[in-house]
Amino acid sequence: MSEAQQAARAGAGQLSIGALRSGQVEIDPARAIEASDAYLDSVGQSGQTSVVGQTVTVHIVGQESTVILGIVGINRIVISVTASATNVHGVSQED
Repeated sequence: MSEAQQAARAGAGQLSIGALRSGQVEIDPARAIEASDAYLDSVGQSGQTSVVGQTVTVHIVGQESTVILGIVGINRIVISVTASATNVHGVSQED
């Protein structure tokens, strides 16, 4: 479920316009959650998004069909995925 990682990245790209105008680079939490949820909707998933500081975290719980485990009566398993993304800007280290 790389959808969680992609949703977190979509959210981390949502910067606060007000902060940018004052020279700061900060994630806009409301826009980050909205972008993350929109991405999840576009791929047919649902999940929970949270923003703490400059990190967006997405948690998805879903079910997947099994193939081999079906032999012993296990046709579906629960999958839980959590992914985080942080918006990085500027130079982070010297060459």
